[in-house]
Amino acid sequence: MEEYEFTYNLCNIIKTARERAGLTQEQLAALADIKSSNTILHIENYHGNPQMKVLYPLIRVLKIDANDLFYPESHQSSSALRQLQLMISSCSEEEAVTLISILEPIMAAIRNKNAKEI
Repeated sequence: MEEYEFTYNLCNIIKTARERAGLTQEQLAALADIKSSNTILHIENYHGNPQMKVLYPLIRVLKIDANDLFYPESHQSSSALRQLQLMISSCSEEEAVTLISILEPIMAAIRNKNAKEI
């Protein structure tokens, strides 16, 4: 199989996101409705050039920002921040209201702690 330059970026992003989610290749394949975990194995070992019917569910299940795949040079914020933004963008209005009420005091405490350390 011919290797493309984007294959390396794809492999690293998929593998990192899978590991961050605490999933095995088999679990990811099941969640993404991919018939064989060998597909994940091939992607993660730089041998995959997956079709959109494989790539799309992987991106969705792993909550990967598609810009990381298609525009890797435009890393304007950290990977963790992009992941958080992606998670928030998929919230319902009710979930967002709940998260705001939870996150405001947490952020205030973090920022206060950081200010005291300076």
